[in-house]
Formats: sequence, C-alpha cells, structure tokens
Amino acid sequence: MTPASEIIVRWYFEEQEADESFIDDLVATLYEGCGKGEADSEELLARVIATALQTEKEEPWNSVVELAAKLHAELSGVDRAIHNLQQLSLISDAVEKMPNSPIARRITVMKIKECVARLKV
Repeated sequence: MTPASEIIVRWYFEEQEADESFIDDLVATLYEGCGKGEADSEELLARVIATALQTEKEEPWNSVVELAAKLHAELSGVDRAIHNLQQLSLISDAVEKMPNSPIARRITVMKIKECVARLKV
C-alpha cells in the first residue's frame, strides 16, 4: 500500500458511497496488511485498483486514478528493491563472516536460507 494506492482506494469506496469510518479502517488495515506482506491484503488492494481502473470516471478522476495506479506500481517496485537489497546485504555479511565452527556454520546457513526465502519477486 502506498499513498498513491490510498488515493485509489479512497476514491473507489467514496464512489460506492461507503461510510468514511469504513474507508479509514480499510485504508489502515491495508497499510498494515500490505506492510506485513499479507497475501490477502495485497490481493484485495490489487483487486480494488483493477476495479477502479475499469470503473467509468469523470475528469479529473480518470487521469488521477490512472496516474495514481502507475505511481503505485513504481513505488511498490522501489519498496521491493529496497527490501531485497537489505536481504542481500544480510546474506553478504553472513557469507563474509562465515564462522569456522560446524554448528555455527549450519546456523549461519539457515539464516542465509531465511533471507533468501524473504526475497520478493
């Protein structure tokens, strides 16, 4: 969830005449869920964005929603790249400081595997 996707979510649910407190709660939930990488939150956000893009809009909303969707995609890509760089940095540090003890090596290798598993595609 990014500020750009928040614009889309708020616009879409306001168009559906949803209660403002519902929209506020939904936005907060999506920020939290997407921030934690929860698949259901990310899928819901993607569906809302796709539906909003297909919904007929009056200007200036047609341009605003389209631009916000593009900006959201770019910001999400940057966030993903930052996350992956952090994981790769942890892997690099672990490899550089690989311990000599067999037990410590196994633990380090397990931690490296955890970092690899956290990489986002």
